[in-house]
Amino acid sequence: MHRPTSRPPSHWAPAPDMRRLSLDQLHAVVEVVRLGSFSAAARILNLTQPAVSLQVRELEHRFGLHLIERIGKRAYATAAGIDLIERARRIEREVDDALDAMRRRRDGGLARIRIGTGGSILAYLLPPVLRALRRTHPNIEIVVMTGTTDEMAASVARNDLDIALVTMPVLESSLSVVVVRSDPMVAVLPPTERNAPPTLDAATLGRYPLIFDSTGATMHQIARNWFRAAGIEPRAAMELGHGAMRNLISAGLGASILPIEAVMGDASSAPVVIRALNPPLTRTLAIIRRSDKPEEPALAHVHDALYAIKDRRLVPGGAARPQRKEGGR
Repeated sequence: MHRPTSRPPSHWAPAPDMRRLSLDQLHAVVEVVRLGSFSAAARILNLTQPAVSLQVRELEHRFGLHLIERIGKRAYATAAGIDLIERARRIEREVDDALDAMRRRRDGGLARIRIGTGGSILAYLLPPVLRALRRTHPNIEIVVMTGTTDEMAASVARNDLDIALVTMPVLESSLSVVVVRSDPMVAVLPPTERNAPPTLDAATLGRYPLIFDSTGATMHQIARNWFRAAGIEPRAAMELGHGAMRNLISAGLGASILPIEAVMGDASSAPVVIRALNPPLTRTLAIIRRSDKPEEPALAHVHDALYAIKDRRLVPGGAARPQRKEGGR
């Protein structure tokens, strides 16, 4: 019996074809060889037999090679067909993996969410949020970036960040803004100032060397505006990132106005004196997103976790701890 070779017929022009391969045509070749029959493959693929034959012929014409040959009543792969089917099966596995990954993303599973926030918020407010997200949604990859409110708002507007938790005000008008909570800001003094009055006005606080957050930071501007509202132009003895401020104050190098979470923690670690401000000063946190950002499940989970911060009770460390009553726990 004559057996066709993989050499193309003379009427096929072996010209390169740069079109993308058709997954349906590849799958048709795989199924015809697997089942040994065009008609059986047509039933599995829910197509007519002529439609399956056409898919195979078009692929053969594209390559200029025979891919399937008939021996008796059964269809077999040629040498070229065996080579192609091996690769087609790898392609199908990759396609299945891609479909599964997209399905998990759609269902709120595998995803990558980029969060922006300020340094003090990241240090003191976000750790329990990030731990809860990792525990309840382990397939959500979280990437956190820090910066000023203006920087974070610009990044969200450019879609470089998916969501941000920032200090108001937000000047970027194109963003959706959801207020989360407002908290008091406090005067933070060295531990030697335990006899300071319970509330401090701008004139009294201004007598101390002042340590401010870095220029451009929202906290810096909020603190300066509080002094200016009292007719005082504050002079900064130091300007630096929030991380070292409590330690410097504790060392007696100055005083500052800080958000309440920045003075949370164990009083034995860099002890400071905390006093209320007169008039009171508040810091408002908000979640910002692009208004046109698709509401993907993973992003919704992150939004809900950030919004839950509204219920967290913030208690400053460094204040005198109440004495335990006799017999108390």
